[in-house]
Amino acid sequence: METLIIDIILILFFSKLLGALSERLGSVELLGCIITGLVLGPVLHLVNPESIEALAKIGLILIIFFASFFEFDIKKFEHERKGILWTGIIGGVLPFILGAITGLLFKLPLINSLFLGAVLAATSVSISVGTMISLNKINTKVGRYILTSSIIDDIVGILILVILLGFAVN
Repeated sequence: METLIIDIILILFFSKLLGALSERLGSVELLGCIITGLVLGPVLHLVNPESIEALAKIGLILIIFFASFFEFDIKKFEHERKGILWTGIIGGVLPFILGAITGLLFKLPLINSLFLGAVLAATSVSISVGTMISLNKINTKVGRYILTSSIIDDIVGILILVILLGFAVN
């Protein structure tokens, strides 16, 4: 229990510190939080990821919850749907293709190369939402476009992964 409290204090302190520094440098606060997670976890091993896994899941749920407050007007989506759809599809397929080609260039087996591409096809909607919230852009046309495209991109990534898993099992 004591280590969990120390981990939380370290994460909060350095997230606020690096988040403020990130904003001061003209970026979003979320970038400082991501850097904090990388440095405290895998780089310096100051925080045990398993001890805060439940808190991370709660944080993800809260981000998605706050994103639900943005208004989604279906009539506005009708005008933008072709662009959003193509952006989402290309955003999922292009990283998949480039990742698979990269795997092949590194002489990975074909199935491993395809899985590398599938991993790169996935986006993190929660990161997109967090960025849009911190920039106060979630209720704008750009925010709707990015968020909806990210969701379509994830659907494409999941479809690719399901197809690959089907091939890998057989």
